[in-house]
Parts: sequence; structure tokens; C-alpha cells
Amino acid sequence: ELFSPKLVEKSQVVVLNKIDLPHVSERREEIEEGLKKVIPHNRFMSISAAKRQNTRELMHRVNKLVESLPKDDGLFEGEEIRILDPENDEGDRGFEILSDPTYPGQWRVLGTR
Repeated sequence: ELFSPKLVEKSQVVVLNKIDLPHVSERREEIEEGLKKVIPHNRFMSISAAKRQNTRELMHRVNKLVESLPKDDGLFEGEEIRILDPENDEGDRGFEILSDPTYPGQWRVLGTR
């Protein structure tokens, strides 16, 4: 809602990550039950991205959801869409876009909201 009130109406997928970590694993059932009580849909999954546990199923589910949505839903209608290019940074926006040559194609955004 802070980014765009239109997003409140969008389909969502809620994902609990890091289930491979002991402090998450110990409370997993409690966390899942709490999340299921507050999300208004059943698109919820628990994964471990690091161990790739349930990640393939998550990607299939997200793809199926995206394919079922209308192609043009007007989310950005009337708004300027800017594509950020870290190679041609035009100045200080309050954040930086960094890449690590070790992980080509991955980017990290650092800064304040």
C-alpha cells in the first residue's frame, strides 16, 4: 500500500523462507498457522531458498498464477515507468544498485526507503 494502493487488490503469494534454519524450523508450524490466519487466500508456501527445498514447486505455482492473470491490468496506468541502469547511474537517488561479478545477473539495492 505504501508503494501503490492498487497493489492491495493484486494477487499475492506469501512465502516463508529459511525453513532450513534451526530457529525457523523450531517455530515453523506456529509461524505457518499465524500467517494462514491473516492472509485472505491459500497461496502460501514454506521454502528454503538456500537448500532449494520447495523452490521448484513455488516457481510452478507462481508461473501458473501469473499465466492466469490479465496481461494488462492498469497497475502502472498514468505513471512513468523508469528502468534503472546501474551502468549509467544519473545521480543520487538515495540508494545504490550493486552487482557482484561472482553472481552475474544478480543485483542488490542498498539504501533507505
